[in-house]
Amino acid sequence: DIPTAVQTALEMEAENPLGVYFGLNPVQPDFAGGVAFPKNAHISERLWLGIDVDPCRPSGTSSTETETAAAWAVLDRCLSTLPDLRNPVIGLSGNGWQAAHPILLPNDEASQGLVATVLRILATRCGDQVTKEEMQEMTATGQPLPVPKATVGKECHDAKRIWCLYGTTKRKGTPTVERPH
Repeated sequence: DIPTAVQTALEMEAENPLGVYFGLNPVQPDFAGGVAFPKNAHISERLWLGIDVDPCRPSGTSSTETETAAAWAVLDRCLSTLPDLRNPVIGLSGNGWQAAHPILLPNDEASQGLVATVLRILATRCGDQVTKEEMQEMTATGQPLPVPKATVGKECHDAKRIWCLYGTTKRKGTPTVERPH
């Protein structure tokens, strides 16, 4: 029921949570509506290939406009790499960009392996190369990279993956003029 879901999301957003999230894939009916976080075994099938691109930035911070633009450039390369996958849902995740391509796969080890392989290939071919030294420097100083870079999230191979609900606010760290929520 879409109107009820929208109303629930608005009520949750009014509480100013860190984020309002949804699952990419359907939960088995006997587990749906529970308070516990679903495990991969609770997902009935895979309906979406989720590609999540985030800019590299200091931990616990929201993205700047230039960092978000770097994420868009990487997602655009991903979309160009997958021309046979049509009609993705594209959204701003709050800090980066996401594309969800409709697929229909069972929720099994073979499908998880296939999705993991696709994401690894996209990360290698399309993601910006961030050196270990760059990551160490950013972690040690809390300062962003001098030239924004973004990467493809390889962790999205899990069938239980959740994403921030589009149109809601993702609140990471303290908002600033440069890094608003």
